[in-house]
Amino acid sequence: MGDPPGGQQQRLLIAHVLTRRPGFLLLDEPVANLDVRSVSGIVGVLRRLWVGQGIAMLLRFA
Repeated sequence: MGDPPGGQQQRLLIAHVLTRRPGFLLLDEPVANLDVRSVSGIVGVLRRLWVGQGIAMLLRFA
């Protein structure tokens, strides 16, 4: 079957981390090498986590 596309893979990784109910996320280039649609999706997910669940985040974009 192979690996999921980059955007889906990033969402899966974030979902996996969220199962542990973190209070803080440290993300290094979470949208690197993704297409515009995938970037929009990931940023939307992160925004909902920040606004809706109050999860603190430190993000680095290069």
